[in-house]
Amino acid sequence: MEIREFCELNGRPAGNIMIMADCVWPEEEFTPQFNILIYTNSGTARLKVNGREYVISSRSLSFIKIDQRVSISEISENFHAKVLIIGGDIGQELSISSVFLTLFILDETPVLSVTDEYAEATSLFFGAMKRVMQFSANPYKDECILSLLRAFYYSTGYYLNKAL
Repeated sequence: MEIREFCELNGRPAGNIMIMADCVWPEEEFTPQFNILIYTNSGTARLKVNGREYVISSRSLSFIKIDQRVSISEISENFHAKVLIIGGDIGQELSISSVFLTLFILDETPVLSVTDEYAEATSLFFGAMKRVMQFSANPYKDECILSLLRAFYYSTGYYLNKAL
């Protein structure tokens, strides 16, 4: 599934980096040609990644990388999540490599429950990203967004090492 198709499903114009709340998910398994980060605020859903099933719930981060087979089902009524969509190869886009040596763990553990402290940091990250994205006249908007993403992925890499 291309990012354009996912955005159409959600009634949004396509962009290379986007934040959405409470997305509409395809009913059948799909293979995104973009990266997805889901921060679940409340509720539960069943996430299937490359044939392995996980339950995503409150205060969890779920990482879906390009070309993974994914389905999301059994979404509870009180399920609320912020979703970050990143088109293209994020490693090249962000010019980072060492953090992805750490994040290889995500192939085996794509869903991570987080502490209260990290949940607060994640909420602040999403708030900052959303705010920067609203400044359409800022000629440095893309660089600001990439810097925020870079900081978030480095801190997530640290958190993963510490947690796992």
